[in-house]
Amino acid sequence: MKKTELYSSYKSFIKNNYPTTFLAKPDEHSNDAAQLYICIYKIIFQLKLMRNKYGIENERKHYIQEIEQLFLKVLLVLPLNDKYLLDTLLRSISESELRLILTASSNRRISKFEIEKASFSTIKKQINLDSYLFKRVNSIINPNKN
Repeated sequence: MKKTELYSSYKSFIKNNYPTTFLAKPDEHSNDAAQLYICIYKIIFQLKLMRNKYGIENERKHYIQEIEQLFLKVLLVLPLNDKYLLDTLLRSISESELRLILTASSNRRISKFEIEKASFSTIKKQINLDSYLFKRVNSIINPNKN
């Protein structure tokens, strides 16, 4: 299915379920809404590829699937134009991504259960304390520093 067909399907869903939303009305932001949908769709597609095609452990698949589901929820919340709900979903996506990053550490000192229950600040602290992850973050942020 082409991107334009996918967006048309989403737009039809919006018109049927959220007839008064700003996304259902044609205006100067219609192209922006289409681009946003296509970007989110690309992310979901990439996550599905990662989850299904690569030999990823179940623990990591869980977080990839969680992130995928959260992006689908973003598509449901967008027509509501509710900043609080959208911010909450974006925060949840960030936390899930950090948990996924934390599971990739070869020096991991925190159990799966602790990762699942950890707060945003705890996860961030664990990543900063983890020499393997911290070196990788540092090389991305400061690529010319050795």
